[in-house]
Amino acid sequence: MSDQNTYLFYDIETTGRNKCFDQVLQFAAIRTDLALNEQQRYEFQIKLNCDVVPDPEAILIHRIPVEMMQKGATEIEAIKEIHTLLNTPGTISGGYNTLGFDDEVLRFSFHRNLLPPYTHQWANQCGRFDLYPMAQLYYLYHRDTLNWPTKPDGKISLKLEHLNHANQLATGTAHEAMADVEATLSLARLFFQERKTWDYTIGFFNKALELKRRETLNTFLETSYGKYPLALLLGCTGSADFFQYPALNLGQHFHYKNQTLWLRLDKPELLTTTHDSLPKTTWVARIKPAEHFLLPLSGRFKQHLTEERQHITQANLDWLSQNPVLFQEIQHYYRTYKYPEIPHLDVTADLYVNGFLNRNEEMSCAKFHTASLPEKEKICEDFQNPRLKELAIRILGRHYTADLTPSLAKSFHAYSSRINSENPEDALIDWQGKKHLTPTAALTRLNTMRADRSPADIALLDGLAKYLHQQFSLP
Repeated sequence: MSDQNTYLFYDIETTGRNKCFDQVLQFAAIRTDLALNEQQRYEFQIKLNCDVVPDPEAILIHRIPVEMMQKGATEIEAIKEIHTLLNTPGTISGGYNTLGFDDEVLRFSFHRNLLPPYTHQWANQCGRFDLYPMAQLYYLYHRDTLNWPTKPDGKISLKLEHLNHANQLATGTAHEAMADVEATLSLARLFFQERKTWDYTIGFFNKALELKRRETLNTFLETSYGKYPLALLLGCTGSADFFQYPALNLGQHFHYKNQTLWLRLDKPELLTTTHDSLPKTTWVARIKPAEHFLLPLSGRFKQHLTEERQHITQANLDWLSQNPVLFQEIQHYYRTYKYPEIPHLDVTADLYVNGFLNRNEEMSCAKFHTASLPEKEKICEDFQNPRLKELAIRILGRHYTADLTPSLAKSFHAYSSRINSENPEDALIDWQGKKHLTPTAALTRLNTMRADRSPADIALLDGLAKYLHQQFSLP
């Protein structure tokens, strides 16, 4: 990083947990310099889209009344501004567990609104970070940094709201976007006091530095086929395993070039692997650069591996060395494995299936955003890529329903009817095979949640039920 870089600490609240079909309701961010001195704050309240069905479970978490959801900036305008913030040159954006949820929600939000979904990860000296895996590393190797909260069963809790309570990081309500940003920034400042550890951990989010660190891993499995690096993977398992496990690098995936594959070594089932049992007795993590922490499997980093786990690891390494043909079969299976194709994958959710847009398509999308409404409609009709045309139709339908041409109105109505359909064949499907939540399903889920709820909870659920009946003309 250079002195021109800034951190953008952010948090979002959403209508639900589906990263493709749910939407952002609140976005809050604080920009700082590299010494974590605050420079500027940003907050957006975003109006609920007409084609989004809020999940009743989510409303009981963030506690945003449905009346509030119907106020604020339109999604298209807010997401454009958020995209600009994250893509400001030199911006390193992140928060707490952002790589696990928030960043991907924004990625699909950008895609849904015809904005480049990946540029904030790499272009113009931009990048990402996440304090959640950093908290894991500090807990393991620099425990005196914080008061670490525990759950009733005595296990460590790394939830932000628990860390906030234990360390008085910030005031405000948990799951309110700006309050969570303030807590995250306060947590970062505590970590920053141990500057050497901060620089080491933040370096894992620098792709070039992280790849260079992989080259320095100093333990290997040596076989007749070559040497295979060993490492500790942080963040791929829970607190019972101290958030880490030993793994062996099987190499780069043949089809997904940004993935390297790491075979877990502390499971005794590995020793029982045969040709037929391979998918059931082996576990492989798919690691992308600058998204996971890989630590040396040596020295002080091994201190949290119990003798039993070390013994299992060594037994598995010996077994792999003694069974080179089966080892090669394991390696080949995972390096050639392809995710199953999802039939009828919805265009909103097909980001990972299709390649990048070409230059002309990118220019047409950029022109779409600056054009007047009649020009937007013409650009929409002229899109040669059917994916872009359908996304543009949905943007126009959400935000300019009354002004659509008859042709576009008909297309948007056909899409909208699938949101409210009880025919399983009409369901919108995401890239994981999950269906878009329907209004009827949301009401059914909502009614099962009423028992033993507080009056405040019931008021939130009642407000959502009323909205669903009115918005989707339910009986």
